Amino acid sequence: MANSFSDKALRPVSPDGSVVGSGSAGTTAEIPGTSPSMMEPVTHHASTPPDKEFQFLLCGIDSLDLGLYVAWGPDWKRRLHLLDKKKQQARKEGGLLIGLPSGRSCIFKPGGKGENYRFHLQFEAYNLFIGKAARPGSSPNVYLSIAAKMLWHNGIETVLSWIAEDLKAIGGGLVQCIKVSRVDLCCDFWVSRGLSYEFLLSHKVTRNDKGKLFLDKNELQTYYVGDAKSPIELRIYNKGLEVKQNGTKLWFLELWRRESTEDIWRIEFQIRRPALKQFGINSIDDLKETQAGLWLYLTSKWFSLPSVPI
Repeated sequence: MANSFSDKALRPVSPDGSVVGSGSAGTTAEIPGTSPSMMEPVTHHASTPPDKEFQFLLCGIDSLDLGLYVAWGPDWKRRLHLLDKKKQQARKEGGLLIGLPSGRSCIFKPGGKGENYRFHLQFEAYNLFIGKAARPGSSPNVYLSIAAKMLWHNGIETVLSWIAEDLKAIGGGLVQCIKVSRVDLCCDFWVSRGLSYEFLLSHKVTRNDKGKLFLDKNELQTYYVGDAKSPIELRIYNKGLEVKQNGTKLWFLELWRRESTEDIWRIEFQIRRPALKQFGINSIDDLKETQAGLWLYLTSKWFSLPSVPI
């Protein structure tokens, strides 16, 4: 039987579970303008594909990590002790199923995230990493990584409402501030003849000369620009093949409005905190307001395949 966070040791005590995003939009001087539509900067050229050799399918946020500044309830010390006990039990059992008053459940994982986040709770909609501090300091004391399926199907605001409920149940937590830590922006295209490394190498214009290549039987699978430590990293890869092989993401077919995963390629920018800070993106509102301009910068200044039909 599942454990429960609704017992006395973890009874919610905070009267308000609302999520408040804060932060300043800062300056976007390095981002060349914004647009009413986040798709406009990267899809204008694809609106009338030459000879129907490629087609725009989808554009949006595929990954989103947030730093949460959470003030826990007055009995946090006691709740922290209970979390430690559950973590020990999770280590013995390889994971512990937990039920919450909302009806949602999670798996209490044996590990954490680095030195700052001791506890890892895996929900269907997100992974939640919790530190020991009762109050946030200069850094977040809770880290949230939202699952891609939830972003595409439910949206950010819905998931944030769920996390507000769950934090109350876990420790009477109240979110005081949300800071964007990482965001992956992607566009998916159907490309009739696929992509090759030779094509990318001969036509790319980029600010980052670092890159790596993954092939399968001499066919391009993934092309990286930048590396794991870069503030911005680009991935161009065969998304259709990944969806087909993985088998758990076939719901993308409905979003793509296609019956087959063949010849579907993804262009994906991973933007980490140093770059987000430079672009003045701190809060969720900042991300919404500057997303179109960020797309324009990434696809015209950081990496582009200019004026070349596929």
